[in-house]
Amino acid sequence: MLNDDLFSITSKYINNTNRHVFLTGRAGTGKTTFLKKVFHSTHKKCVIAAPTGVAAINAGGVTLHSLLQLPFGCFVPAEILSDIQEIAIKISTPATILKEMRFSRIKLSLLRELELLIIDEVSMLRADLLDAIDTILRLVRRNQEPFGGLQIFFVGDLLQLPPVVKDQEWWIISKWYKSPYFFEAKVLKENPPVYIELKKIFRQSDQAFIEILNNFRYNRPSQRDLDMLNKTCQKFDEVKNCKDYIFITTHNRIVDERNNSELKKLESPTFYFEAEVEGDFPEYLFPVEFELQLKVGARVMFIKNDYSGKQLYFNGKLATVIYLERGLIEVEFDDNTENVLAEKYTWENKSYSLNETTGEIIENVEGTFSQYPIRLAWAVTVHKSQGLTFEKAILDLSGAFAPGQIYVALSRLRSIEGLVLSSPLNFNKLRTDQVILDYTERKKDKVSLLENLKDDTFKFAIDQTLNAFDFSSLHRSVRYHLYSYDKIENKSIKKRYWQWAFDLAESFRVIKDVADKFIKQLNFLAYYSKSQGMQPLFERVKAAKEYFEPILKSYSTKVINQKLKVSAEAKKVKTYLNELSDLDMQFLQQIYKIKKAEAVICTTLEDGELLRMNFDASEIYKERNKLVMQTDEVDKKQKFKKKNAGVKLKSNEISYQMFNKGMSINEIVKERGLAVSTIEGHLLHFVRQGKIDINQLIESDKLDKILEIINKCNNPTSKEIKEKLSDKFSYSEIRFVLASIETNRIEPNALD
Repeated sequence: MLNDDLFSITSKYINNTNRHVFLTGRAGTGKTTFLKKVFHSTHKKCVIAAPTGVAAINAGGVTLHSLLQLPFGCFVPAEILSDIQEIAIKISTPATILKEMRFSRIKLSLLRELELLIIDEVSMLRADLLDAIDTILRLVRRNQEPFGGLQIFFVGDLLQLPPVVKDQEWWIISKWYKSPYFFEAKVLKENPPVYIELKKIFRQSDQAFIEILNNFRYNRPSQRDLDMLNKTCQKFDEVKNCKDYIFITTHNRIVDERNNSELKKLESPTFYFEAEVEGDFPEYLFPVEFELQLKVGARVMFIKNDYSGKQLYFNGKLATVIYLERGLIEVEFDDNTENVLAEKYTWENKSYSLNETTGEIIENVEGTFSQYPIRLAWAVTVHKSQGLTFEKAILDLSGAFAPGQIYVALSRLRSIEGLVLSSPLNFNKLRTDQVILDYTERKKDKVSLLENLKDDTFKFAIDQTLNAFDFSSLHRSVRYHLYSYDKIENKSIKKRYWQWAFDLAESFRVIKDVADKFIKQLNFLAYYSKSQGMQPLFERVKAAKEYFEPILKSYSTKVINQKLKVSAEAKKVKTYLNELSDLDMQFLQQIYKIKKAEAVICTTLEDGELLRMNFDASEIYKERNKLVMQTDEVDKKQKFKKKNAGVKLKSNEISYQMFNKGMSINEIVKERGLAVSTIEGHLLHFVRQGKIDINQLIESDKLDKILEIINKCNNPTSKEIKEKLSDKFSYSEIRFVLASIETNRIEPNALD
C-alpha cells in the first residue's frame, strides 16, 4: 500500500474518529511532514508535544513536562509502596500527582478544551510517564475515560531512539511494566492505538540496499547481507577523497574530538558567530552551539531546510566554508550546486494557551534562538544523524550501545555505494529488542484499517452527538458556582450576588431536564441509524441545535452582563470575575460541541473528512465578544504602552541599561521575567563590544581559574574549558571570559 493511501486513512482516523493512532515507519517515510500537515488542517483543538526539549523545538511544539507538569523520576500506578525503601530517586503515584498538581486557571482551560494531543518522537516516551499523563488528564478534565477522553496521535519509530531509563528507575518500574516502551503503559492496554506503518521510503531507491536495511530492522540479516556490508570496510586513511565523507559514530566525545582536531589543523583565522537569544529560551533547549567557531576550509552540515523556498540546501547537506567575515558565511556544496551565503535561522520556544475571545488554542512564542543552521561536520553522532540523509559516510559502529543504532546509522545513506565501514559489523550483540518486534505484529492491513475506520467513524458521530446534548457537566458547574457563594464569609463582596447565581442555577435546571429528555430520543435514533442510515438523526440534531443554541447564548450573555455589572460596582473582585469568565466559556463550549456534532454527522453522511477549513467556530464568540469589550476593567495594554512610551529599545539593550543601574543578573531576571541564560546572553553581547568589564560579572578567583585553563590549552572551545572545571562554573562565565579576550579587554596569559 502506498504511503499516500496510508496518510489518507490516518488523517480520517484522526479527524473522523476518537481512536488513538500510532503512526510509525522507518526513517525517510514522511512522518514529520505529515505530522505538521495534520496540525494545520485538523478541525480539532490540537497541540504538539515531545518527550525532550530539542525534539519539541524541532517538531514546533512544547515538552510534555511543561505542558502537563509531569513529575521527574518515575511513576508507578499504585498507591502503596511498602516494598520500596531507601530509593534515591523521586517516585510519583496517582495520589502524589493529585497532591502536587498546581495548574493555572489558563492552563486548566487549555487542557479541558483540548481535543487532540500529538506526541512526536514517541519512541523516547517511557510507559510509566504515559500512565502519569493519563492520570493527570483524567483529573484535570474530570473524565475517567483514558486520557480524560482526549485523543492521542503518537508519531515515531520504535527502532530508533529508545526511552532513557536508569538502572534504579528500571528496578522500580519493572514491577509494573514488561519493558519501558510507551506501548506497555496500562492505559493503552485498555484502549490500544490504531497501528499504522508507512512503507514507502523517500530516502533510498537502491532496492538491494533497502532489503538489507529491512533485514537489519527486523533482526533477520543474512550472512549475504553482512558480507555485502563488510566488503565496504576500509581504514580511514585509505578512503579516497575522504573529505567528501562524513564520519558517523556512537559517542559525543569521539565526534567532538574529531571535529575540534580537524578545525585546529586549518591554518586560517577563527571566526566566532554568536547566537541571538530573545525572550525565554533556556540553554538546555539550544538546538545548536551558542557560539559557532569556523575557519575557511571547515566542513559543515546544514541542519535545517532552506526556508526561503529556493531549496538551495536541506537538512543534512554537506559543504565546505570558502569565505568568512563578520556576519557572513559562504559555503561551497559537495554536489557542485550553487554556492550559498548562509542565513540565520530562528528557532522558537513555544507555549500554548486558550484565547478566551475566540475559543481557539493559540501558539505563543516565549523566546527565540537565532543562529546559522550549520554545525561542524567532519563527524556526527548516530543520535544527531537521525532524520538526515547523506550521499557518503564512514560509519564507526564499534561502540554501538543501543538496539537500533546499526539500523539508524546505515539508513542515513541513499545507497551502499556511499558506505564505508571502519570495522566489520557484529550485529548479534545489538539485535533489535524482541518486545518491539512483537508489538509491530499488531499493524493492520489496508482492508482491516478501512473496515475498522467505518465502524469507528459511526461511533464517533454518535458519541459526539450524545456528548453535545449532555448538559450534566455544565449543570454541575453552574451548581458548583452557586455553592461557592456559601463557602465564603457573609460580608464578602461576592455574597451580594448570591440571588443572581441562585436564579441562574434554577432556570438552567429546567433547560437541563429538556436536554435529558432529548438524549433519550437520540439514543433511540442512534440505535436505528446503524441499519437505516443517519439522515433522520441529522435532521433531529439540526432542529435541536436551532432550539438550544439561542438558549445557551442567552446564558452566556447573562454571565457576561453579570461580569460587567460586578466590575462596575466593586473593586478587588478579580477572582470572582475569573470564575464568571470560566462559567461563560463553558456555555460557549456546549454550543461548540453542538455545532461540531452537526458537522460530524453531515461529514459521515457524505463519507467525507471533516477538516478545519470546513468547520469555523469563530461565529460562536462574535456576539459575546462585543459585550466583553464593554467591560470597564483596567486596560492593561494601554497602561503598558503609557509606561513604556518613547524610544523602543531592543531586549538586550534593556538588560544592559538595568545592569548599568547596578542591578545583578538575578535581579534583572526577576524584574523582566526572563531566563538567566537569556539575560546572560544579552550581557555577553556588550562584553564583546567592550562595554562591560569582565570583573563586573565574574569573581576574581573564578576568573583566574578559567584563565589558567585557557593558558594550558591551544585555542580551546568553551566546552573543552568546561570539561576541565567543576560544576561551580557555568558556560556563560566561560563565554564572558572568552569574549573579553577576543576584545582584548584581558590577556589570555594574564596570570603569567
